[in-house]
Amino acid sequence: MPRKKKAAKVKEPIHLRQKELANGCSRLYLDYYNPSTKKHEYEYLEYTLKPVIIPTDQVDNMNALTAANALKADRTAELIARQAGLTHVRQSKILLIDWMNNCAKDAESRAVDSTTKCNTVLQR
Repeated sequence: MPRKKKAAKVKEPIHLRQKELANGCSRLYLDYYNPSTKKHEYEYLEYTLKPVIIPTDQVDNMNALTAANALKADRTAELIARQAGLTHVRQSKILLIDWMNNCAKDAESRAVDSTTKCNTVLQR
């Protein structure tokens, strides 16, 4: 009888790990291997998991894990893009006022586009 093939495990380049703190909470961090320096690098996140005492703690922990997993997915996409040779993958940090100005310009351009479409429909 032939052997059953084992399912191949997908290796993740970045791991989400927890570090126990003295107060009983767990701090979340990302662990990944950097091939250029040949060392493991750690990125500590701002999320902590609290011991569940009241039901809202469990909801907070689930929200923190969801956000941390989303951040892990972003970092994995960045790492894969860097390995593929793509540059400028991550968006640069932008000041809030600059971001608001960009949003205002986009809204103005959409408003102008919609009014020109309305005028062409009315002229027909």
